[in-house]
Amino acid sequence: MHLLLNISELAEEVRQQRQLLGMTQMELAEVAAVSLRSVKLLEAGQANPTFKQLNQLLDALGLQLIIRRKQ
Repeated sequence: MHLLLNISELAEEVRQQRQLLGMTQMELAEVAAVSLRSVKLLEAGQANPTFKQLNQLLDALGLQLIIRRKQ
């Protein structure tokens, strides 16, 4: 499990997982039911996705968001 600390790290994780799955940005957008622009902005670290959009993208990539208390 990788602990993400900021949007740049989230962007990199999404991009790497998409590429690992052999998906284009357009394919990810279609599978996740979000706009291509949303995918491009997220991967560029410039997006502020809604929780719903983020969940749809992560689900399409086989990833999940885990929230834990700080230690």
